[in-house]
Amino acid sequence: MSKTLLNFAIGGQKFTDAIVQGGLTDTLCEMLHSELEKEEMDDDAISTSLLILNVINDNTPECLYDNKINIAVLNVLKDTSNIDISELCLDHLYAQAEHDSVKTLLAKNGGVQLVCSRLEQLMHKQEAGELNVEDNEVEAIVRQACDLVIIILTGDEAMHILYNNGVGEVYLTMTKWLDSSNYNLLTTAVLAIGNFARQDDYCTQMMENQIYDKLLDLFETYHGFAVRMQNDPEDKYPIEPTTVAKIQHAILSALRNLTVAVENKRVAAAKGRAAPLLLDALLHVEDHHVAYKLLAAIRMLVDGQEGVAKQLASNGAALGRVARWGGAGAGAGAAGEAPRLIAWAVKQLRHSTHWRHVIQVEGCVASLVNMLVTSHSLMQNEAILALTLLAIESLNKTPITEEPDFDYERSFIAQLIESEIGKHVSILVDTNCAKMPVEVAENLMAFLDITSKKNKIALDYKEAKVQDSLKKFSEARSNLSEDLKCCIGGVISAISDNGRN
Repeated sequence: MSKTLLNFAIGGQKFTDAIVQGGLTDTLCEMLHSELEKEEMDDDAISTSLLILNVINDNTPECLYDNKINIAVLNVLKDTSNIDISELCLDHLYAQAEHDSVKTLLAKNGGVQLVCSRLEQLMHKQEAGELNVEDNEVEAIVRQACDLVIIILTGDEAMHILYNNGVGEVYLTMTKWLDSSNYNLLTTAVLAIGNFARQDDYCTQMMENQIYDKLLDLFETYHGFAVRMQNDPEDKYPIEPTTVAKIQHAILSALRNLTVAVENKRVAAAKGRAAPLLLDALLHVEDHHVAYKLLAAIRMLVDGQEGVAKQLASNGAALGRVARWGGAGAGAGAAGEAPRLIAWAVKQLRHSTHWRHVIQVEGCVASLVNMLVTSHSLMQNEAILALTLLAIESLNKTPITEEPDFDYERSFIAQLIESEIGKHVSILVDTNCAKMPVEVAENLMAFLDITSKKNKIALDYKEAKVQDSLKKFSEARSNLSEDLKCCIGGVISAISDNGRN
């Protein structure tokens, strides 16, 4: 009967829908339970039932089976020693784990512990030469099992269950796997730490337990691999470049998450190792996925830490690389993260003289100007605030006597104009006329009020028709205060009066 049902299911979604609606999945569940009760399961019968469930999963990804079916599949995985059946069980559980309720179900019923222990057993047997299957088959099932562990950990409730105040069996297994020589287990461990680090108190506990330091050790090792591969690509290495990139990406993501917690930022900055290591890595990273996570990890370190911001600003080569990534594309990934890092650094440097380095390093101002036209109001506001702080320091200030050969006002004005500041402001106002938050509008007017008093910038604004955009904006919005409308009118006048040839 099960073979016939499988042939029926293979016919397509309308057939699998009929199986589900007809209640035949309950029959499949009963067949699995029947086999589980036997002293020795019939692998052929189990495989057929699992294949039908997986065909339904493929045809109807949103299908959520009754808990008893998923528990039955989990029990089959626990009892079987057959690689092919294990793979079918993992296929099914991974598909079902797209649902948060199944993530929680598997976490509560020992599913992740089971997968982890089976992985360790599999690795041990492979190393001992006790497996009668090809290495690529083992690799496939290991990756599949690791993917299942991670998708379960993305569930909030499941993550809390498995962390269990830092003494959960799965959490402790992940910390042990940080020392694994198997790249799949290592990557899984790092990704798991990154998922556990979604909770601030867990982050604090992991920092106290030196998990952050362990991740820095790992990053130093695998970044070293990447640099050697770049310098000598013809040499033979025990690890593939894609694997090195994947591990670096995972480590940096976990480091970033661990430093979201305010206390951890202070601890990481005080220890003094992370910032120099990550800033030095900036000089060598070429993979944009790795660069994205590296920039994000540094941005979290800069947040609230003036000392780290000063280290970035003082490292001209590293700051130049940030600016280069900021001009790398359409504002996604590394190209979107780089200007945010510059903006956050400028915010921290407002009480020191290190802001000068941002003006001196080519591309920093341009990155901030480009961020004005991102689709996210949060990032637009960050760019506006950073440019305003630089404008306050650069313009209308007494010349800096200790650097008589560098005119910060002239340089800042030139960089704004070269970056087409007027065009970007017009686009920002025109495309966000109806939806720009009032706070962003207020900050933008503060920037324009300062800069429009400089004739060269005002001329650029005038040529880009900023005054027209501002007039339309003021007329279209009914929720602007009289003070803000007065400020807009003042900016329009300043552009018209000062922006003359």
